[in-house]
Amino acid sequence: QVSRFLYNVNDEILLVGEGNCSFSRALVEKFEVGDKITCTTYDTYDVLKTKYGDEVDGFIQQLIDSNARVQHGIDATKLHEAKKLARSGEETAVFDTIVFNFPHTGAGIKNTERNILANQEMLTNFFESAYKVLSEKGEIHLTIKLGEPYSQWRVAKLAERATDLYLKNSQPFDCTLYPGYEHRRTIGFDEGKSKAGNHDIEKGARTYVFVRDTERRIQEQKVKDHPRNKKRERKDSRVQAKKRTHHDDDSSDDGESGDKGGEGDDRQDNDIHKQSNAFEKVKFTKLEMNGLM
Repeated sequence: QVSRFLYNVNDEILLVGEGNCSFSRALVEKFEVGDKITCTTYDTYDVLKTKYGDEVDGFIQQLIDSNARVQHGIDATKLHEAKKLARSGEETAVFDTIVFNFPHTGAGIKNTERNILANQEMLTNFFESAYKVLSEKGEIHLTIKLGEPYSQWRVAKLAERATDLYLKNSQPFDCTLYPGYEHRRTIGFDEGKSKAGNHDIEKGARTYVFVRDTERRIQEQKVKDHPRNKKRERKDSRVQAKKRTHHDDDSSDDGESGDKGGEGDDRQDNDIHKQSNAFEKVKFTKLEMNGLM
């Protein structure tokens, strides 16, 4: 699968949980302007310096020089409470794209099950909060590593349970699309554990794109309104009409009442409903098999 650049220079973009701010800097260099980019870190500036060293100063300065906003001490699970995210003249902040790359609590929990639950709780709170500052047609981009334990986080299910967000699509995370980006661990750069560049994610990562359910309904309606599907719908209607005519003729021949035919229609509706449910279950299973759930 070929990955594509996901961002638009005209969109209000919020980046949360940034480490050394190199991803935000990469977007600024791509756009050649940063006036619609808001880069936030969970850590304070002093903690960032301790974790990532002097490199963070250069990245932050580039962001400021491009007119991007840089804010520290922003909790990704409480975005709706962060009043300073709102631009001047706005009561509340609203963003077209919210980006959370490689989220992790960094709590150092050794027990795998407890570690998974802690990160699931954090992401659930993030989805709930981000949803409140997301524009009507906005997107949430969540990038996580491939493999265990990350696959057990079940991020798509978390989003659907917390809000009406659904997984629109996903794609491999391609570092080459963001020149200058350097992955950093939540706990900071450790000479004994961390590696320079992007070696920490060399086994692969994936970006999941979430949108509001209203956007899904719009897309489904577009598919339904497609001329090819309209033609198929008319054909199905004619087939059903012929079946009903044949059924009515049979009922007349047998001398059966109209009430009996009504019961048959009810059974047919129930059968259709069961088929629809079965289809949804199959579709859900396929999504899980494809790693989208």
